[in-house]
Amino acid sequence: ARRTIVMMDDDDDDEQRKGVHHDVVESSAHETKTRTPSVFVKGVSGVGKSALVRAALSNGNIISKDGGYFCEGKFDLMKSHNRPFAPLLDALDMLCSQVLQAPTRATMTEQADLQSRIENEIPPGDLYGYLIKTVPNLAVIMSTSRSTNKCFDDDESTSLNSSSRSTTKTAAHAILRQGFRKLKSTILNLLEILVGDDKRIILFIDDLQWANMDCLDIIQEIIENMGAAKCMFVGGFRSNEVDDDHILAIHMKRFAESRNHFVMEIKDLSVEHITTFISDTIERQEGDVKALAEWVHEKTEGNIYFVKQYLLCLHEHGHLYFSVPNLQWEWDDVTTMQSGEIAEADLEEVIRAKIRKLPNDTVDALKLASCLGTRFDIDVIEFMVAAWNKDENDESTHHERLPVEEVLWHAVEQDLLEETQPSGSMPGSCPSMNFSVFYKFTHDKVQSSAYSLIGESQQPLFHAKLGHLFVK
Repeated sequence: ARRTIVMMDDDDDDEQRKGVHHDVVESSAHETKTRTPSVFVKGVSGVGKSALVRAALSNGNIISKDGGYFCEGKFDLMKSHNRPFAPLLDALDMLCSQVLQAPTRATMTEQADLQSRIENEIPPGDLYGYLIKTVPNLAVIMSTSRSTNKCFDDDESTSLNSSSRSTTKTAAHAILRQGFRKLKSTILNLLEILVGDDKRIILFIDDLQWANMDCLDIIQEIIENMGAAKCMFVGGFRSNEVDDDHILAIHMKRFAESRNHFVMEIKDLSVEHITTFISDTIERQEGDVKALAEWVHEKTEGNIYFVKQYLLCLHEHGHLYFSVPNLQWEWDDVTTMQSGEIAEADLEEVIRAKIRKLPNDTVDALKLASCLGTRFDIDVIEFMVAAWNKDENDESTHHERLPVEEVLWHAVEQDLLEETQPSGSMPGSCPSMNFSVFYKFTHDKVQSSAYSLIGESQQPLFHAKLGHLFVK
């Protein structure tokens, strides 16, 4: 039966949450002929949906006891038009990488068998070339395949090393020629082949409020056909951006037809929660911090991300400080803060101000990174920074620039960026695998704030120049 769970609310819900967790795990483990369990986690932006899913599922017993896989993708507003299937392909790429690291697939015979099954599913051609290009770790799996070499020899458009505009055009036309139905069945079959007969996958797709109809159709196909023994689907979305007429709401009515469908709602923190949070953080009695907690709740509406940022802002402005004589944390009277500059501060402006205080090189790097979406490869941003600086090189303003890792570290220190595991890597993964370093913005609001610093009137020119640099 469908259940709606309110997280971080009353203690009475704890047993119900445990019940849903038990139901999901049991259905995934034992009901081999049922539809794939689907869990949808909803809540407003910044409430902690993604963090909850990763903490609960990526390193838990659901994975380790069965030797399964946790793979994820995320819809990105900056990329949704250019890469409509990106979240599913990113998750597929993550799965391919984990398969490559699995010791059970290490022998040449097993590798050849896997290649053969993939070749039978997607014979050489435009669709094969498109997937090899957009799922890099699939290319690694198929690197010794004769079909891959033949595909690259016969059709230059599928070459991983080609950066010509015809590559993108041909790949896009490949999807049109092969048909969306073929792509949908191919993604489903690849998931089943890669997962194997004795393992399961938890597939997490985030920010479904930006999903397109085609991707939702593929997700529905996965839920209806992979089965509970092989897959558990988890989706995250912003409830305040999905009304009854939204395409996601329409699809969720179809998902709800399965008895293995669950919906969990993450709510904002109450005044009581914030009181406890501040009390634990600065080690003061809850009664002492109650007025401060009420003020913070009024400014943030209980959004945990903004609660954290606002407390940091109070500290930076000297309203929250550690008293050395009294050896304890203290703060200005709330009435003082209400009449000061901090009272009028918009939280997005607080983030922009935080970015502006960073070194110029870091601000410039964040502007460039914001054009790539919420997550980016450090090698790509290093290329962009170098190309941009070379194009704008002016001897009168030239100065020695720091390595890009040091440039970005200033943003990491301010909780604006965080280093994240690259696609496919997992805790305890094989150390011989050489992964690039990835960073992501700690929140979509940080990305949008960095992007807004470009200036709305300059954004089209900014993107045009970036495109020109990549072409060169």
